[in-house]
Amino acid sequence: MNGAVTIVGNGNDVLIDSETAKAVFCGICSDYLLTAKELVVNVVDQESIVFINKSHLQHDYPTDIITFDYNRGKRVVGELYICRPFIESSAKEFHVSVETEFARVFIHGILHLVGEDDQSTDQAERMRSQEDYYLNKFFS
Repeated sequence: MNGAVTIVGNGNDVLIDSETAKAVFCGICSDYLLTAKELVVNVVDQESIVFINKSHLQHDYPTDIITFDYNRGKRVVGELYICRPFIESSAKEFHVSVETEFARVFIHGILHLVGEDDQSTDQAERMRSQEDYYLNKFFS
């Protein structure tokens, strides 16, 4: 595994260790025949995610994750902004642990970096299937 993963955030807000994050990042990229190069994971509060969403996507509301794709050909480079409070709320709604929801959202961001999308119903179903697959592969 040659990809670098940097995790930024309050230690209490980060629900994945750097070795697991690297294994997931490199594993997904490899499955998509891409090279994992660099991933920065920022764990932020709700105010920050709203600011990023509004300033970059013109959406004035909170979300669980925002993914910035800086890929260079087949080399995957990206940045994830994950909102811990949103994940806590979603975990309660879906009756899963906060750790499981965090892992799902983390995987979701990487899937966007490797070319998956979730704009249509079919795409969203495929994305959810891939999330489930990688949750079982790396977090079971």
